[in-house]
Amino acid sequence: MEHGRHRGPGCRRNTAADHITTAHLALAQLPKKYRRGRQTLIRTDSAGGTHQFTSWLAQRGRWLSYSVGMSITDAHRQRARAEDRIRAARATGLRNLPLHKTAQNQIWLEIVRLALDLLARMPMLALTSETRRWEPRRLRLRLFSAVAQIATTARRRHLRFARHWPWIDVITDALTRLEALPNPGPSATKWATDSVGGPHEGSRLAGLDML
Repeated sequence: MEHGRHRGPGCRRNTAADHITTAHLALAQLPKKYRRGRQTLIRTDSAGGTHQFTSWLAQRGRWLSYSVGMSITDAHRQRARAEDRIRAARATGLRNLPLHKTAQNQIWLEIVRLALDLLARMPMLALTSETRRWEPRRLRLRLFSAVAQIATTARRRHLRFARHWPWIDVITDALTRLEALPNPGPSATKWATDSVGGPHEGSRLAGLDML
């Protein structure tokens, strides 16, 4: 529940008394059954984190739920981000635990956690604009399901995609951005995206081709 209250110039704001008055006014606008009880949540920023105000909210017979310590905008943003992560987790394997034994499902959860880490970082490093907001189902359909093959010719390896794939430009641009990243260590694998096919030192693939 959010409520705004205008006060005249020179009036003190964000005091405990002011928060209590504002809460009274906001609660009065609700149906009677929602004016008390844990089902009603009052949010306030850090200015509302006073002992007097929180005690009033939790007073016996009132028992209101409350959230204190961040701006309303921040609270909404964090909630939206959490909901996005939960939705991604459910689409990546957390909707159901597929195995019978606890130890087996623990391994499954570790695999899901690894997949979620990759899904969180890959868009930031390889994708741009709208494609960064693609959720797991769309990523699987458009990027991860692309038909390709690794071919070896003249001691060089080439990653060959089908030209007709609708999102091939997104894939090739992503690989190019990954190739441009600094090498984090001598053991890291670099993916070459040179369409000419010239070999790169330390690379597993010498080129990116279209079938």
